Amino acid sequence: MKFYKDYRVQYDDCDETKRLKLTTMINMLMEVSEAQLANTLGSAKAMNEQGRGWVVTQYEFHVKRLPKALEAVKAWTEAAGYNRFLCYRDFGMEDLEGNELLTVHSQWVLFDLKLRKMLPTDPDLVKGIGAPKLAKLPRFKRLRPLEAYDSYHVYRVRYYDLDTNHHMNNGRYFDWIVDTLPRDFLNQHVPVRIDLRFDKEVQYGDEAQSWLKLTRTSQEECLSQHLIKVGEDDMALCEIAWRKSL
Repeated sequence: MKFYKDYRVQYDDCDETKRLKLTTMINMLMEVSEAQLANTLGSAKAMNEQGRGWVVTQYEFHVKRLPKALEAVKAWTEAAGYNRFLCYRDFGMEDLEGNELLTVHSQWVLFDLKLRKMLPTDPDLVKGIGAPKLAKLPRFKRLRPLEAYDSYHVYRVRYYDLDTNHHMNNGRYFDWIVDTLPRDFLNQHVPVRIDLRFDKEVQYGDEAQSWLKLTRTSQEECLSQHLIKVGEDDMALCEIAWRKSL
């Protein structure tokens, strides 16, 4: 069952074009998820007390339109299912007339916060949040690193980049990814699909390289491919399909 939360997009939630920033978007959706889980074993409070946490491993975003400053929207989420080791959650955002703005599919695992390792799915937990058991798992796009990228920026993980699970906030990855793209490009294009996979944890104090390859696929569309690395290790991969903004 979908759980809804109302928002009014503020100016500081937006970029130069007055569209909702991707970083703010993912933070809003995580707030909706936590609001739904607040009175269950899956809440941040309950999970921390048990020494466990949720860790996302993959996202798939489909964007029809990013809301603009002062626009009222309804964000939603629902538990989409689970198997022995993986949990799935869907998100979305609508305008007040119920028109779809964006949808998100995501894959999660339970994580031991002390040992920093994956745990099997907890049947009592998933039952409490209403997640159905899945016989067939959702399929996400298979992302692979490229042999070569065009350029990169270097970033260091700061204290305020960390979340309550003691790893880097999901939204910070979007900051690192978007920041590699030219300002004029970002002001003239909007994302229509985003595939993002997390392979390893970026740790506090790490210096990460955010690599970019930007390819024009048609007169109106481009594809940006991104790799986050720490040393020789691949930490996250992302592909974003863009179109020229209207």
